[in-house]
Amino acid sequence: MRLVSGATGLVGSYVTCTVLLQGMKVRALKRKGASTDWFYRIAKACNVPQNILDNQLDWVEGDLDDVLSLEEALQGVERVYHCAAVVSFRRKDKDLLFKTNVEGTANLVNACLFAGVKKICYMSSIAALSRKKNEDNIDETAEWEESSLNSNYAKSKFLGELEIWRGQEEGLQVVIVNPGFVLGFGNPERSSASIFKKVAKGFSFYTHGINGYVDVVDVAKSAVLLTEGQIQGERFVLVSENLSYKELFFGIAKNLGVKLPSIEVKPWMAKLAIMLLKILSFVGIRTKVITPETITTSISKYYYSSEKLKKITGFEFLSSANTIERIAKEFNMYGGNSLK
Repeated sequence: MRLVSGATGLVGSYVTCTVLLQGMKVRALKRKGASTDWFYRIAKACNVPQNILDNQLDWVEGDLDDVLSLEEALQGVERVYHCAAVVSFRRKDKDLLFKTNVEGTANLVNACLFAGVKKICYMSSIAALSRKKNEDNIDETAEWEESSLNSNYAKSKFLGELEIWRGQEEGLQVVIVNPGFVLGFGNPERSSASIFKKVAKGFSFYTHGINGYVDVVDVAKSAVLLTEGQIQGERFVLVSENLSYKELFFGIAKNLGVKLPSIEVKPWMAKLAIMLLKILSFVGIRTKVITPETITTSISKYYYSSEKLKKITGFEFLSSANTIERIAKEFNMYGGNSLK
């Protein structure tokens, strides 16, 4: 039996489907009241047969804050995929980020140790790696450094990793994956899939900032490969390509058949926008998506390398062009009017 935390989220859904398609049973952890609608849309996109969903998937309610619910959910579980997390770049969510991504991870590690779980895979992020602007090929060797470039989300994922390493010291087999910006078909209201909705609705801006991207299918496949295999005590960066935001937005717009973004955001414009956001925040006006942190990231250039995973396992990543093309088709086939 495998347990997947955050099974209703984008990455958690694909991990669950990937494990199911390999013939294993999954206990899928979801919070009380969480909808499974998008999970089943993703299951269709992944071609998971209905008989597998009926016979190999068991939904259970639980919360990272509720240790008893975790201990109950872990009974009989051999391996865990920890995909549950809060992703936010709003300063007001700092306490929530640390409570879920750090304390919640600590609770899950403790519950795994108590239940005798053999191995855990932690879905971290490239944000948890030390980043320096214009530094080439950031990889697993990058050591954490306190910096103004680190968001509260980044800090929470780094500290979450420390809880996983603590679990290893106490006898738990562990593996950590650090995905880049995850591209995938999923709920555009609460996941990285929201970038497709923004572009579909006529997002006009682009920058020449660079970041690492990865297909959610590759994230799930590599996580399962590493967790079900013999590798342990290692971390792996998961990035297929380093792209500029212009390349990403233009690629999405072309595949969705919508107008290309036409306004280039110059660095001085971004800095001005950051100043304006800080002023608005000072007087109590805050935006939900665009924050100083997201603007800073959009004009920065970060390059990541996944050579370690390729060298050790021979894993081959999907190209971003093929990924974007497939996701656009999946939204047309399974997304309904979700991009409108």
